[in-house]
Amino acid sequence: MPHGKLRVCGQRRSLVLHQTHPIPIFPSGLDGPQATGPDKKAIDRQNQKEIKADVTKLYEMVSELKEQIDRTDSTSTLSMSVVKRAQQIEKLAKQIKDLAKG
Repeated sequence: MPHGKLRVCGQRRSLVLHQTHPIPIFPSGLDGPQATGPDKKAIDRQNQKEIKADVTKLYEMVSELKEQIDRTDSTSTLSMSVVKRAQQIEKLAKQIKDLAKG
């Protein structure tokens, strides 16, 4: 470590850092420069746009699946394309749920 030495003290094995350089002092109430993260409101707005677009797409996919099932004979088994479409719908629904959770 360039700014200090690390030493293990006693049986408790506590770590003690001895400073070799001065610690910057900031006025009372200030903790120095704050790291700024991404704008939470902007992220929420973007998530909201994605959710709306995904819900629209989900609605279209479900409508297509319903039409496909309505055209299928009730005595026959469902085709693999129906199963795959249902899996795609499930995946998109999970994406929407995860986006909504934030």
